[in-house]
Amino acid sequence: MYALAPAFIAKKKVLISPSATSGDILRAFGKNGYVWRTVQGDVAQVKVILTILKGKGATKVALLATNDTYGKTFYDWTGFFATEYGIEVPFIRQFDAGSPTIESDVADVLKTDPDYLVAACWPEDAATIKRAIDRSGSRTKLFLTDTGA
Repeated sequence: MYALAPAFIAKKKVLISPSATSGDILRAFGKNGYVWRTVQGDVAQVKVILTILKGKGATKVALLATNDTYGKTFYDWTGFFATEYGIEVPFIRQFDAGSPTIESDVADVLKTDPDYLVAACWPEDAATIKRAIDRSGSRTKLFLTDTGA
């Protein structure tokens, strides 16, 4: 989107994305009227996830998010909505996809004993996170965002 949008805007052509959900995209290009999307943004997904977790009785939620435009929206908004719902967020961290530190990141999360670990990441990293939680014996449950499932 970032590479294409300026060319579309310059030609006054509408660019419609069926999958661009990052909050940064709308902030960068939404005002001009030429960049549209057919799906809700990730800010809405953050709110829905925390609504679901609140409904499950969660009082403490941690976040691991990829260090990219997708993960940034979760990183930026989780604390905001968690505060609105009275959910404590003792741990928020971004990581590079495929990073060798993911397992140690999970260990750091689990030290804070959250009810849920929300992972905004790609499937390969989601699998690594799940294995690390399972090996730990922790009671923390994993909640994956749309890309990790």
